[in-house]
Amino acid sequence: GYRRIEMDDGLTLEEARGIVRRAVEKGMEVGWISAAVVMDEGGNVMSMSRMDGAAGTAAPIAKAKAYLAAITKFPTTAFATRQHEYPERWEAYRDILLPPRRS
Repeated sequence: GYRRIEMDDGLTLEEARGIVRRAVEKGMEVGWISAAVVMDEGGNVMSMSRMDGAAGTAAPIAKAKAYLAAITKFPTTAFATRQHEYPERWEAYRDILLPPRRS
């Protein structure tokens, strides 16, 4: 199983920016062009960055994943691996956490 995330309510803006910076650096290293978000334990954005060339949807998806992790205290990997087992749950999470889909 997955272990709950221990969140530090004393995270500073400088630390949050450092986490985002390292995530962007890692993304560039492995060729993963995306976005990174750090939230406090209440699900409030502390720092966010979308890499050059990342899709416009990268930022809201990263924000939704960070929010889900913050409020549930579980890594989003737990949700991603179960999305195939419970697709209706994934649809519900997506509808709640992401901006409305355009037709």
